[in-house]
Amino acid sequence: MNKSMPRIGKQYLLIALKKLVQIVQFDIAITEKELKEKMREVNENNETKIFKDIDEWLSFVKQNENRSVSVIRVREDNKIELTDEGKSLINTTDFRKKAFKLLEKKSKKNFTHFDRVLQEIDKKVKREDYNIGDNIQEWIYTIIKNEVTGGAIICFIKDFEIIYKKDGKWKIDQVEYSRLRGDKGDIVEDIIKDHGRIDLLELEKILRIDFEWTDKEIEKIIEKLIYERKISKDKYEGKIVIEALIK
Repeated sequence: MNKSMPRIGKQYLLIALKKLVQIVQFDIAITEKELKEKMREVNENNETKIFKDIDEWLSFVKQNENRSVSVIRVREDNKIELTDEGKSLINTTDFRKKAFKLLEKKSKKNFTHFDRVLQEIDKKVKREDYNIGDNIQEWIYTIIKNEVTGGAIICFIKDFEIIYKKDGKWKIDQVEYSRLRGDKGDIVEDIIKDHGRIDLLELEKILRIDFEWTDKEIEKIIEKLIYERKISKDKYEGKIVIEALIK
């Protein structure tokens, strides 16, 4: 698993992601060379570069690249098209939430520093501690020890409106974060989907350690998801395994 993100910069990242998928959407026969030229034109038409490093940005968005969100792919004829995940960013009435869920999903394996920061926010929200302090860079660095990726993560969580600054102090917007992150059932379901099939003991360990949930909370959520026919619980090779019913 990769921990860091490509060097995509630390400002206008959500705007850049949206602009890039729009470029590919409106030019279905675009080549990589032409896409790079379009990205340069976007940079030239703005006072500040939207795409800080074009090659690094392509690494961040191309399918089959390490540390990627996989929203575009190169066809056999060398033309670029949107993946299903790229199309989902176009076909949505809530781009911010859809983009958040995409990064949330991809960060499980492709850039785990982002997932680590979300887990720390989860813990603070659970404790009803929404204060980060006056130095957001320092807070992020204590979690992931990576200044470059830390800068990108700070930009993303600002763009997602998860954090805000008031009276010189950074705070978590619990309402917006919960809206984007979803309820506990959504989190558990996403973890199960990422694994395809997961040992119940392993799932409980993840939720207990990474999210600091109690055994009672975990049992209640799993039972609710089974009742709602979203997951199943079966025996497999002597273990109890959980599997998503809705892919």
